[in-house]
Amino acid sequence: MLFHRPACAWNGWPCDRCWMHPLTEHRQSAAGVKDFDPMRLTTLSGMQQKKHSDSVTIDVPAEVVYAVVSDIGRTGEWSPTCARCEWDDPQQRGVGATFTGYNETSSRTWQTTSTIIAADPGVRFAWEVGKGFVRWSYDLRAVGTDTELTESWTFLTAGLEYFAKQYDDQAAAAIEERQKQAIADIPRTLAKIKAIAEAT
Repeated sequence: MLFHRPACAWNGWPCDRCWMHPLTEHRQSAAGVKDFDPMRLTTLSGMQQKKHSDSVTIDVPAEVVYAVVSDIGRTGEWSPTCARCEWDDPQQRGVGATFTGYNETSSRTWQTTSTIIAADPGVRFAWEVGKGFVRWSYDLRAVGTDTELTESWTFLTAGLEYFAKQYDDQAAAAIEERQKQAIADIPRTLAKIKAIAEAT
């Protein structure tokens, strides 16, 4: 039996603004829905969460590094993909605050809404994208007068389930593409943050 799924709902936006895999077509019916086989959801739900992290040592104290990475308005200075971020409410900056990311690659542009889940000065800054689909974090550890900064990316269970519904039999490939992008982007991001923080 096939179930109908709603039109694309990454952050509630229409398909042309969602977090789409560039090679995936959204086959919409006249009613704006698509047939979905729930067995694919079961298969992907059984997958382990995808994770990747990398670290760099920065020659400044953790408080200085934290001030840089927690300033989401500067994200475009170091992110290869996110052109800029803006707080949804400039008066809210801690846990529970949300911000919009404006992302660009050579083939597409899209927006995401993220929620801050950790904001511990000098220790940790983290957020989740969409409805708990992906978690990004910066963890800081003092090493003498230096700081070890670790950036981590986790594709969470909710994200696996979302992609199973959204991409059907192309979900695994779409998830793998996201993982490859994170693996490529994180070292570049850390190198730029290191240069910015040490020049502060």
